Amino acid sequence: CVYIACQIQKIQEHCRQVHHWENPQKKGRPEAGREVRVPWKSGIHCQHFFPRGPGAQYFEVQASESRPAMPSGDIDLDAIKKELGQDIQQAKEEERHQIIEPDEAREPNSWLCRVGWVDHLGHFDRKELRELVAPVKEDEPELQTLCKAFDWLVQDAQYHAVRKMVGMEALFEANKKEVDKETQMPFNSWMD
Repeated sequence: CVYIACQIQKIQEHCRQVHHWENPQKKGRPEAGREVRVPWKSGIHCQHFFPRGPGAQYFEVQASESRPAMPSGDIDLDAIKKELGQDIQQAKEEERHQIIEPDEAREPNSWLCRVGWVDHLGHFDRKELRELVAPVKEDEPELQTLCKAFDWLVQDAQYHAVRKMVGMEALFEANKKEVDKETQMPFNSWMD
């Protein structure tokens, strides 16, 4: 376990809750000369980046007077850097292809969270989806014709879904979300 605490009470509480540790030393001072065995290391050097929040946990650091744990000299740092760079690049590439649910607190639009877009699109490749919704290219005349016809269809529907053409009652009926509830506003075909 990599949990680190600066106070003995906190590490004892962690060991009790997570590891089901029972303190063999009951209340009172330990007997003189008797060593009490505990399931943690004492006297380590530690620090943390954030005082509170998700990154607030402590991590162990090397004491300034101690020697490095890894012997230097027989390590190929260039090879390690190259391998690390490749691993990072591969992880970034995999992340770029996945559609993952972001942290809700950082979500820019709560509507995206509400409609569950990750559930619907999570098994698709992000790069392929972007290609599917890209604007029509010059070398796709059939697709250009279909898009133009669809635009005309939508525009024609907008011009015909107005009060003069279908009447106010039909517009109220078209704007209903639930069959048994009346709407407060008529359908507006020009709203985006």
